[in-house]
Amino acid sequence: MKKYFKYTILLFLFLLALLLFSKEFRIYITQPLRVENLKIVNSLNISEMKLQIPNHVQKKFDLIYSKYPNKNFVKYLNKNNQWENAKLEYLDKTYNILVKLHGKTPSQHFENENYSLGVKMLGNDKINGVSRFNLIVYWRIRYKSELIKFLAKKTHLNYKENILTKIKINDKREKLYYFEFRTNKEYFKKINKNNLISLKGKNDHSLIYCVGDIESYKLRLKKAIKKIDVNDSTKNIIYNEYLSL
Repeated sequence: MKKYFKYTILLFLFLLALLLFSKEFRIYITQPLRVENLKIVNSLNISEMKLQIPNHVQKKFDLIYSKYPNKNFVKYLNKNNQWENAKLEYLDKTYNILVKLHGKTPSQHFENENYSLGVKMLGNDKINGVSRFNLIVYWRIRYKSELIKFLAKKTHLNYKENILTKIKINDKREKLYYFEFRTNKEYFKKINKNNLISLKGKNDHSLIYCVGDIESYKLRLKKAIKKIDVNDSTKNIIYNEYLSL
């Protein structure tokens, strides 16, 4: 009986540890703390944008994220997350845009009532030289840009710099977002790097390897390289250089 009780306690402690160290629990417990100091936000000398998102669209976004991080969240999001009409005000000019929730499998892309968004400019309009960009909630990528710039320069790598921006959506308080460029031909043209190639996967457009089965990653990398229009020897060079990185 004592032995059974001991194993029960150990199992309980193990399950408790899994809960405490899980990403979902960390998100839940830190959510109330993920609020910027409004006085500091307003004091920043950075770009500002205002989004007017129709009420029914905002309600749809809220409904989608009400299911996070339920196992059906991603499936529900991809079924219901279509482009919607909205307006964006920037530098005293108002633009017609399309907007939707960012990502096909988003993780931690929300701060209380605010979510990372994908934006498409309509017509021939562009902002910061691009017609398609993302607005990423600040707490999702609080990286040290100066450090990344320094490391990129030291290792001779290109660095995509995102722009810290104040965003006001409808009647909500201003929030910090990152204006995120997408690594596509339009962005490469903007930075005068037309010779660069963008590799795209099915769900992970950046093909970043973080953790997991490296053999599965190699297969995804090969599939992405197979799609680009270069000869086989160049494809082999890209594959080997990417894996080396």
